[in-house]
Amino acid sequence: MTPKIVYRDMGPNLLKELPREYSQEHEGLTKLMFPSQGFHSIQPPYFDRLLLERMNNVWSKQLVRWRFKFDPTSEKNIAQWLNSVGEEFSRVTGIPIKRKWVADTCNLGNPPQSKADIVLVDYASSRTNCPTWGNIHAFGEVMNQSTFDSMTKRIVNTKTGALFAAQETRRFVPSFAINGGKGNGQEGPQLTLSLIDREGVLFQNVNMRGGVVPASALLRIIAGFMCGDSVGLGYDPTVTLDANGKVDTITVEGLTTKSTYRVLKTLHVARGYQGYLGSQCRCTERSKDTPPLTWPSRCPSRHSSSNGADPTI
Repeated sequence: MTPKIVYRDMGPNLLKELPREYSQEHEGLTKLMFPSQGFHSIQPPYFDRLLLERMNNVWSKQLVRWRFKFDPTSEKNIAQWLNSVGEEFSRVTGIPIKRKWVADTCNLGNPPQSKADIVLVDYASSRTNCPTWGNIHAFGEVMNQSTFDSMTKRIVNTKTGALFAAQETRRFVPSFAINGGKGNGQEGPQLTLSLIDREGVLFQNVNMRGGVVPASALLRIIAGFMCGDSVGLGYDPTVTLDANGKVDTITVEGLTTKSTYRVLKTLHVARGYQGYLGSQCRCTERSKDTPPLTWPSRCPSRHSSSNGADPTI
């Protein structure tokens, strides 16, 4: 499927950039986003029945279900349950918690309707810093709808657009939506994991109550968000940011060499999100031992400085 690239001014709703035909269900999305190797551990975790049975504070081996009776319509209740599962996973595996879900957030900024129900923040700063679109890692929505319907998708797309706009180096934005599960052929509530990048949307539905298989998938999602590698959350490992969240350095790997360029100035950041509309141009400084670099021509203009700076995207 080849996306049609059409230029338009980027509005507050990412749905304009992501037509319906770009949305596709992916049954293996959880493993794609959060592979076992993505957890920095001597022994990567196996998300199976044995791991669930070791997590006896949150999982009942006899009843084959989660112990916690969560309210699928309560944001605070859902955040508490997610954190309890992540903490139990950390206790059993020894893999440290890096992030935490919070529901009692302040306004994340414009547009006003873009306040997320649940946001993922750094564990160390979860009690001190006020979450903004510029410093959260992911978000979740708690919905009353019975399915992941068009209205839910529109809400997720709008808030994804807000996060993309605040964090311009993100390769993709992960999120989830929880619905009540009534009338959708599911036993109990359902979680829909979404990955939105510059080509479209991938999503996977996971039943939150039934059996070992969906519970293992749900555990992988929770553990990935809270304990996994940042690459699984859409961060670009070749880019480092400064204290203000702006791009500081860009690392380029060749077949035999690795070169790091420091950003001197941002020249252009496209407002759109699909395809080449996501292009970014920056003026960078190369060190004496860094070889010259030829950059792609997707940037609308090229600049250089008298001190040996190079343009980059």
